[in-house]
Amino acid sequence: MASISPPTPAAHAQGPELQQYVGVIRDIHVANLCNVAAAAWLAYDICITFPQEVSLVWRAKWSIPKVLYFLVRYYTLISLLMMLAVANSLTVSVSVSIPHLLKDDVETLTT
Repeated sequence: MASISPPTPAAHAQGPELQQYVGVIRDIHVANLCNVAAAAWLAYDICITFPQEVSLVWRAKWSIPKVLYFLVRYYTLISLLMMLAVANSLTVSVSVSIPHLLKDDVETLTT
């Protein structure tokens, strides 16, 4: 009776399942890079316009547009930074996110 050997990791690497995992990881990485760029751009804008903001907006009397301005301006920066902190603190090891047989193939793709 012939024994049936399990498929090798290289055989799994050609399948669409690994490509889906790699695609998802790539998409998450691109989204994180976009969030970093948006936060950096907004922080830079706040830094270069801060003196004008103090003289024009902070000294004006309180109104609905002023409240909306502060909400949009600073809440956006805070939420982007919080999102980046959470996204970068959540790490999943390769052995948890991908079946054990595919682990070696993914490690060679990511190195």
